Amino acid sequence: MTRRRSTIDIADEAARQIVAGWLGSRRRWYTRLLTRRK
Repeated sequence: MTRRRSTIDIADEAARQIVAGWLGSRRRWYTRLLTRRK
């Protein structure tokens, strides 16, 4: 097993960061929408 990171590992990490940021922004958007509705 080589220590060099494979392209799949790099892409997987990038995708995970993108999904995490997207979910964070959606959660903020939903919270703002819910607080505005109340």
